[in-house]
Amino acid sequence: MKHCISLIMLVVAVVASWAGDNRPESTESQIMAFYVAYMQNVENNPAANVALLQKHMTPEAIARLHEFAERHDFDAVINGQDVCAHGMESLKVTPVEENCYFVTYKWDETSEPTMICVKAVDADGILRISDIIPLPLEN
Repeated sequence: MKHCISLIMLVVAVVASWAGDNRPESTESQIMAFYVAYMQNVENNPAANVALLQKHMTPEAIARLHEFAERHDFDAVINGQDVCAHGMESLKVTPVEENCYFVTYKWDETSEPTMICVKAVDADGILRISDIIPLPLEN
């Protein structure tokens, strides 16, 4: 009888873990994955970010990013010109309000965080970013 109960508990645990694996990723975790991929591409293969942006951003948001880069000579997605390993390690995504998230990272342990506001939704399991705003905003 003990073996039967143990077997039933094992089956329930396995089925529960399978069900957990099928849950869609949260928007926060999708934004985190987007930023890790983007930062890795900046370091190793910047051209790959074109496809990444097209997959996850609206055309209007991509156009705003290009305009911003031309005006300010830096990448609004990362709110800077380049990235570092500590930036990827310290990366955080925090929900602020509905469909709005703060993305932060640091250059090193003592630096102030770099901040970015991301407006995004989960559209049938695919991250769709409608705006990226580097902070602080200019006056």
